[in-house]
Amino acid sequence: GRNSYQSTVRNGIRSRKSGAFEGCSIKLENYSTLDTLGTHEELLRMAKAMSTTAPQSFRKSTPVNASRVIVPPETEIVFNLSSEPAYKFSLPAFADYGCDPSQRTCNILYENCLYFETRERRYELAKETEREDAYRLSEVVDPFEKDCDYMGSNPVPLRKEHVVPVLDGVSWKSFLWAENCSLHVKDLIIQDIHNFKYFPFKSTCYFHWIIAHIINILTRGFGVLGLSL
Repeated sequence: GRNSYQSTVRNGIRSRKSGAFEGCSIKLENYSTLDTLGTHEELLRMAKAMSTTAPQSFRKSTPVNASRVIVPPETEIVFNLSSEPAYKFSLPAFADYGCDPSQRTCNILYENCLYFETRERRYELAKETEREDAYRLSEVVDPFEKDCDYMGSNPVPLRKEHVVPVLDGVSWKSFLWAENCSLHVKDLIIQDIHNFKYFPFKSTCYFHWIIAHIINILTRGFGVLGLSL
């Protein structure tokens, strides 16, 4: 097959010249509309057979202003259940790191929801609005359909009809993330965590959460001073 490509310009973008290309080339010859993609079980079986990790020989590191870029260690991009890029789960990439408190996962969840997946399920981890150190874990319904466009046009956290509650009122210290890509919380064990992604809060509920959070801070502050609201 062809292994050499000249540089071309299209839509104002110039492609890079490539010689001795070792990968596979794909050329669009025709297209047709599919009435169905198969059953849910067939899609899962095909998805499991697909590789979501690029071969080692294809990975190239080109650092640009590395001193100004903050990247979690062992960061690797994979595809989630919606066929969109996500961070591959690993303990160094996910766990708290650095001296900056804003980089701690528990602090990131003050303004974001965490979505992490196994090979077949997606979970939502969100901070509860009513209590200071309380988190809610839910399973997302039909994760294949909830891509970035869907998340961008719907409230985050997702509405109750789009999730199945798993645990609520759990303190952050109860979440034990393990090196074998698993989560242990109370009597629940979620194994084979594949990837994770954050989405910022986006709804009127977020405004109410901010007000409740401020009230909690003020209440604790006045309590230290021996005062009350």
